[in-house]
Amino acid sequence: MSDIDKIISRLNSAIINSGYSYAELEKKSGISKSALQRYATGKTKKIPLEVIDNLAPILDVSPAFLMGWESDKHFNNLENNPDAIKNEYDQNIKYLMEHEGRHLVDLYKDLINNESLILLMDKAAKLKPADVANLIRIADAFEKEVFGEEDESE
Repeated sequence: MSDIDKIISRLNSAIINSGYSYAELEKKSGISKSALQRYATGKTKKIPLEVIDNLAPILDVSPAFLMGWESDKHFNNLENNPDAIKNEYDQNIKYLMEHEGRHLVDLYKDLINNESLILLMDKAAKLKPADVANLIRIADAFEKEVFGEEDESE
């Protein structure tokens, strides 16, 4: 198998594993659906590096994994990319402080520090800050429903 065939195979697998349709990937990446299909099926043998760099974080893999340079596929692996994780965390905290208030910041920090939720947070690192705020609101509402806690303002 040639190097380009390995890249195509890894790209195709990453797309399948992501669960995204080509239409969803087009919206997230700005790369046309038809181009994505040509890259993933091997109809186009020249995949620009910009495409690899653009798609890798969306597909939750590293560009080096897609290129075949490393076997660890996870882009957001804390051991391999601590700066990216810290950057996401800092951006989310800043957004929550500016738009949502201290209560959600505290909840977010609690979620981040709970080891049983590491997998969830790894996936949440790909979310936009507004989506993180919505996730926290859902968790807060669930907590109130399950534990019967009243809102402090009532």
